[in-house]
Amino acid sequence: MDEPKRYAKNGICRFENFPECLNNPNEIDMGTTIIDRISIKWFMGLERVPNPEEERFRAYIRSECANEKVRITFFVLLKVVSTFFHIHSRGKRTNETNDRMFTAGSRKISEIVNLPTVFLKNGALQIEYGIHLEGYHSDDGIWNFNFRDDFFSFRTDRALKLLHFHSQYVSSKFSVDDPILSDCVLPLNRHFHEHYTDVALQIAHGVRLPLSVDGCFKVAEIAEKLKLRNVSRYVERKMMEIDGACNQDYYNYWKNDTFLKMAIRYDFNHFLAHYMKTRGSIKKKFSRSDIQFMSKNAKMLTGNNQCRIS
Repeated sequence: MDEPKRYAKNGICRFENFPECLNNPNEIDMGTTIIDRISIKWFMGLERVPNPEEERFRAYIRSECANEKVRITFFVLLKVVSTFFHIHSRGKRTNETNDRMFTAGSRKISEIVNLPTVFLKNGALQIEYGIHLEGYHSDDGIWNFNFRDDFFSFRTDRALKLLHFHSQYVSSKFSVDDPILSDCVLPLNRHFHEHYTDVALQIAHGVRLPLSVDGCFKVAEIAEKLKLRNVSRYVERKMMEIDGACNQDYYNYWKNDTFLKMAIRYDFNHFLAHYMKTRGSIKKKFSRSDIQFMSKNAKMLTGNNQCRIS
């Protein structure tokens, strides 16, 4: 069975003087999760549950964010700590941040009170919690997966299998059923920016993120290293959109034909065809390094037989 401590955010909340604390409800601050400039505060509380037979209670998790447009999806596992056995409750919720998520069921207050040596520690009810923020979006409404926190057991296999499906590098090195797949280390060195690595993985999993000129360059490099072909194709489409929409002043920002060099290096033949169509023949002096990266298709598209090597 999964344990709360295996979740990205975990700890123990103590509700002192149970059950008197139910008469004066008080939430416990569990800290804050900050991701992509989104700050989410977490709280736990107890609530009485009306019941004609016997009074009951239940625990809840509340999230809070100053930006009301933020939406999140997260997993929660709660465990009432006891001497001989533990009461688990788990769930998944997709909702606005300023909302509460209740546990799966309620419990009799008398069940806890009548067995204080089993359920209480110095008069306090202890609830161990684990929270994993799976996805989120802010004002733009674009959902992002959370790849930055450690995945707990049943999420790890799914994430790696998705990467195994999209990455020719991972699929060539590991079998999807390989027990050491979880120990796979991506071949990215220190100069790969964490943000753009995250962006590349988001795109690989279907998230349609906007990209700047600089973003196209950095994500294309990561996609090439991991052999994420769907990401490479996405970057190529974005390059064509940017190239088609830019005005002359903006074009001067990358007047050294950054995109053209990228297309040659990463075999973006659709962009090369687009470049040729919008500009006619390329009257350009290519360097030796440019030509050595050209595929046969790229050489045909650019008319390499007319290009002078410096």
